[in-house]
Parts: sequence; C-alpha cells; structure tokens
Amino acid sequence: RCKPPVSDAELANIVKSAWANPITGFTLIPNEVFDGHEFASLPMEGKLAVMKCYRNYNGANNGTIPNTNDEMKSWGISRRLASRGRKAAIEAGLLKQMKKATSTNPKPAFFELTHVWK
Repeated sequence: RCKPPVSDAELANIVKSAWANPITGFTLIPNEVFDGHEFASLPMEGKLAVMKCYRNYNGANNGTIPNTNDEMKSWGISRRLASRGRKAAIEAGLLKQMKKATSTNPKPAFFELTHVWK
C-alpha cells in the first residue's frame, strides 16, 4: 500500500499515463527454439504459449514467468486452449511449470523457459 495512499484520481492518472506510452522493446526467441522440431510440432496454442513466455521474460525472471489465461485471450486463445497449449509446450520440453496457479487469493502459474540466451 502507498503511504500516504494515493487518491482515486491520482491513481487513474498514473494508469492512464502508463497506457499512453508507446510499446517499445523486442522479444528474443533463440533460433534453436524457433526453428526446432519441438516448436514446429506444437499446435498453434502451444506456439503462442511459448511466445508469450518469451515476451514476458526479462532476462532475470526465468522460473517466475507468468502466462495467464487473460494474456492468451488477448491473442484469441480460449481458457481451454491456453491450458492445452501450455501443457503441449511443457510436454515438448520448451517450458517447465515452476508453480501452479492459485484460485484463492488468485496468483498466476509461473514458468521457466528451457532455452534462454546466456
């Protein structure tokens, strides 16, 4: 919690400002992943799960990379397909699930990429 707490108007301005900035940066997916048999054989929802994890990877958070249903939904993937995609990526050895999602005090599942730039 902020001390002192910010007003609703100030919080709304902070959020508005954050969303007003253009999206910058880039996502690195190693060619060994992108061109590999494991990735190529995934269903589309599995490929998107892997790409979303690389998108959320910041170089220091491997093992605590979130991949939520809402993120997958933003790319047109339903909750059922998102779950199936993550499972396929895990079975292909491209992702490891480090922590399961919780429904009480909701928290996302966390993943580790098996191939990252060193």
